[in-house]
Amino acid sequence: LLARMGVEAGRKVGGVSTGHGAEASADGLSEEVMLLRERCPDAEIVVAPDKLPGAREAVGRGCNLIILDDALHARHLRRDMEVILVDARRPFGSGWLLPAGGLREPPSSISRADVLVLSHADAVSDDRRDEVVHRLRTYNRGASLLEVRHVPLGWRSVAGGELIPPEALAGREVFAFCGIAAPEGFRHTLESLGARVT
Repeated sequence: LLARMGVEAGRKVGGVSTGHGAEASADGLSEEVMLLRERCPDAEIVVAPDKLPGAREAVGRGCNLIILDDALHARHLRRDMEVILVDARRPFGSGWLLPAGGLREPPSSISRADVLVLSHADAVSDDRRDEVVHRLRTYNRGASLLEVRHVPLGWRSVAGGELIPPEALAGREVFAFCGIAAPEGFRHTLESLGARVT
């Protein structure tokens, strides 16, 4: 979204990805890089394990707006805006930093954000959402706060083909498999569409 907004504003947009993940193309590119290129074909996507050389390469390609994913801990990079996504379902993980837990920085790092994005805001109760927002505000009162709902667009057969409307899952028995960090969100989506996960 940010890359498309930048392109529409006349910027030469660069995105830097570490390129980690399963390979998805004959060129050895990860599924994340392929998705970024598909979603914003007008942006220059640079694959670099280290974000600083990646950002420099993007500048070398003429980019004047560079978007870095997961760069909160890359303090050596000067930035104009910090956007932090927080999952409403498990906003602060176990509360422990790596390697004891899943956090790369303490929650107090939220104080550096210009924009806070509360993802899966519709997947928790109003009370839980308010509790999370209150805690975010204890770390940062001035950041803009956006809430995001995740809405399925449809589904496809594993054999490929056309996108099938999501409501076509209603009443169907399904076997679910996913390889994402929070699989309960995938199950919740299927069940919210009326699928019976067997």
